Amino acid sequence: EPSQWIIQTKIAPVECRVTSDNVASIYSNYFYDQYHYNLFAIDDNFNPVVMSIKPHNSRLTVIVRTKESSKCLDLIENECNATDYAYLAKQLYPDLQVENFENCTNLKAQQLIKTYDEKLETHKFKFGVIYQRRGQTTEEEFFNNERHGRALDEFLDIIATRVSLKNFKGYRAGLDVSEQTDCPISYYELYDQKEIMFHVSTLLPFTHSDSSQIQRKRHIGNDIVTIVFQEENTPFHPSMIKSNFLHVFLVVQPVQVLSRTCYK
Repeated sequence: EPSQWIIQTKIAPVECRVTSDNVASIYSNYFYDQYHYNLFAIDDNFNPVVMSIKPHNSRLTVIVRTKESSKCLDLIENECNATDYAYLAKQLYPDLQVENFENCTNLKAQQLIKTYDEKLETHKFKFGVIYQRRGQTTEEEFFNNERHGRALDEFLDIIATRVSLKNFKGYRAGLDVSEQTDCPISYYELYDQKEIMFHVSTLLPFTHSDSSQIQRKRHIGNDIVTIVFQEENTPFHPSMIKSNFLHVFLVVQPVQVLSRTCYK
């Protein structure tokens, strides 16, 4: 959600909205192929700085991009000095040292900026889900669980939607979605215009001849976040799973509270 700011322009304090979310969508939907201008400058602290400015209906929408992040500012045009671009940029990034911006004259500037914004804005995520039975303490035991219990089904139904992968059209996160897929079911969710696919260990292909279950680990071991679902109270430590990519482990366990299933 945009936050309400009061900024001191050179004319008067002005109420404005500032957001760092969905900058790519803002530029693509409200700037790209419409009247606006793009500016650039080189700053000692932030290196290249790119601004996009669009006046519309007495308002001014400004996007400022640095190597660290991008922010969008929306304010009333006639209550500020709309031509003092450096001053506006410093309202979003006070440490900027630049004093002047130049016009982008490159004919491909719009497309290059649109592509840059889209690359920085992630709309697709993949999370692992590992099923840990009571007493299991090694990754081989985790990945060799052929099936999971009803408790995990109930939990997954809360956080996502069960989908058929055959000819699936959404974000597949590396899963086989062909007619011949040997991984027919998974869990997927579209949340706030972001696609999330869950790599559920017990729904990934099981290989009877492979005690390490490399095919399963290939998916989950390359995720950054994984949910460890415990059937019952059992110790878990991240060192139980060898991976260069897994950094966040969410350990979830069902508990009964007044005849209701809750999670801790």
